[in-house]
Amino acid sequence: MKNPKFWKIYNAKKGLTLVELMIALFITSIAMGAVYTTFIVQQRSFGIQDQVAETQVSSNIASNIIVNDLRMAGFGYPIAESPTINTFTDIIASPLSDNTEANNSDSITIVGGFRQVATLASPTIVGQTSITISYLLGAPSLNLSNRSNLTIDGIDFTIISSCTAPVGDCLDSSPIFLDRGISKPFPAGRPVYVVEDITYKIVAATGAN
Repeated sequence: MKNPKFWKIYNAKKGLTLVELMIALFITSIAMGAVYTTFIVQQRSFGIQDQVAETQVSSNIASNIIVNDLRMAGFGYPIAESPTINTFTDIIASPLSDNTEANNSDSITIVGGFRQVATLASPTIVGQTSITISYLLGAPSLNLSNRSNLTIDGIDFTIISSCTAPVGDCLDSSPIFLDRGISKPFPAGRPVYVVEDITYKIVAATGAN
């Protein structure tokens, strides 16, 4: 004769019913959906934060560049002489462009020796009307059009009258003839800056991005 206690234990170990299994799956799916939704929301939030941080970094870089250039406005430019630099004769071009750019923004044009392009390849003497230079790595070449106004060491302003090259850019370590004599002696290696105009403005986006 079988022990009745055995049957009670056996009956107590019966499995889940189909209804219980479906309820468990339903609860699990709700929990997984909530977890997935939270993950997506957090991922989008992190993506937005990264974009905001990148925009702030880019804005800071742009602001620093503009501030540095504004501080350099007029560097190497003889105010008393007021030479024409690419049609501009003022350190800060006037009138300012007011609400005429994209999104009704303003623009500002400044003039100065913002970029060092070369160093003197040989020393100069007072009255000398030509120089030889050595270009810095990656610097744009001087020419007779939009890069013809120079300042040596930020002290002596001069304009290129001709180069040994018949056309195009002035060559490295070749004589560059000036429209006036050097007013001060300079040793070799002193910096040569191109005096130019820079315009800052907001432009309308041209692409879909």
